[in-house]
Amino acid sequence: MRRSACLLIALLVFVTVTLCSGCSTQYKPKGRKIPEGFLINCYPGSECTQSDSTPLPGKKTQQIVVLLTTDDVDKVVAWYKTELVLKGYQVISDNNVKGSITLESQNDANHVTVTCSPLGDKNTIISISVFPKPI
Repeated sequence: MRRSACLLIALLVFVTVTLCSGCSTQYKPKGRKIPEGFLINCYPGSECTQSDSTPLPGKKTQQIVVLLTTDDVDKVVAWYKTELVLKGYQVISDNNVKGSITLESQNDANHVTVTCSPLGDKNTIISISVFPKPI
């Protein structure tokens, strides 16, 4: 009986790890190249319209990526709320100003800002900034 339970648990762990292994694959949007080492996943199906990586003192960088998607703002914001938590960030504010929603988040090392804004009736612009957390 105990052996059967152990085998069942081992099987469940294997299946869970196998199913989640695809979760770590980062989506690579068409368009501009994402900066090397960008820490936040790009929204699935989006296109990169701008990207930049600026060196800072202490071998640190500030990175910015701008994406375009046909999904609505609420769907994109919900996805990024989950993405940030899965990446170990704490969402510290969620502001809605005239339909543009900005998520502010941080972990021990970095501060991340994700702003989602409607563009016309059918598109959403996603702006992601990653920079070292101020001391």
